[in-house]
Amino acid sequence: LKALHLENNQLSDIDLKQLPNIESVFLDNNRFKQLKISNLRFLEKIFLRGNQMNYFASENLPRLDYIDLMYNQMGDLEIINCERLKSIHLGYNKVENLHFIRKIPSLIYLVLIGNLQVPIPQTALKDEKGYWRNCLNEVKEYLGMNE
Repeated sequence: LKALHLENNQLSDIDLKQLPNIESVFLDNNRFKQLKISNLRFLEKIFLRGNQMNYFASENLPRLDYIDLMYNQMGDLEIINCERLKSIHLGYNKVENLHFIRKIPSLIYLVLIGNLQVPIPQTALKDEKGYWRNCLNEVKEYLGMNE
């Protein structure tokens, strides 16, 4: 099994360890509140949009390059040993702390629109038409990470 599609089900828990070769997981619009995913060496993409997530952790996912957590309650995010992670969509959550960015040197795309508590001006989170935009440079500047 390479892709798992379980969108729009009322799931609140899942054990992905039984799927060691999984590459993409689609769990949008369920009832997940917390999820930790680890040690899946082929996993590349995780879609958790529209759940009730307030905590997400990923560890030892060497091929992970994309996480979509938009429209949740995310306040805390823990990412460890995901060296290929390039894109995180965290729009419309409750993100306040941006220090998780320091642990993801491969990150090139970050969406934070609709997070009213982030210490970045809301105007930096959206484009001139009001749509979300990549705000990684502003976050790195805020954290003092720019070279």
